[in-house]
Amino acid sequence: MTDSYGRSGSQGRARTKLRLLPALEPRPVEEQTEETSPPEAKAYLLNPADGTIRSVMLPAGNRTEYIRKLVRASKVAVIGIEDAHLLYTDNNGLIDGLSSVTDLKGHSSPLAGNLLIVGRDESGAAASVSAGIDDVASWFTIIRPVFLPVFETLRESQTLGTRVIRLDVRIERSIPNVIR
Repeated sequence: MTDSYGRSGSQGRARTKLRLLPALEPRPVEEQTEETSPPEAKAYLLNPADGTIRSVMLPAGNRTEYIRKLVRASKVAVIGIEDAHLLYTDNNGLIDGLSSVTDLKGHSSPLAGNLLIVGRDESGAAASVSAGIDDVASWFTIIRPVFLPVFETLRESQTLGTRVIRLDVRIERSIPNVIR
């Protein structure tokens, strides 16, 4: 069985079930206006272009601009994952041409660009991530095209050579590599 963007139902590895919050549609991140600044927080940055996920620290204080820089987007959206995590993504990432997308288990649409995964405190605000990096990496599948050249053998007089006559495309799926 194949879903709406060509992903086969069989991923070749067991995937645990995640529970997304009822509101699956991303919502824009608003500027923080709190009087008190939140403490520094541990988060994970997933870079699908590199195929990696690594730990980063969110600074204390207003984090909005820092999150935008990590995600590399001017408009950032947030998706709630279970009751304990938030995922920040580029709100317009699927509009431009893409070299890769990322699949989040249980989410109906692929995600584009860098993803930032943080924890969520009791009030719903960003806090240190509570899940381990290996667990978080298993929530995602990076999907990228791989070009496969098809060659033709050229035989001209005493010269033997090859040339590319077309490029076939294979879709590669992988979990992010953990950078420690």
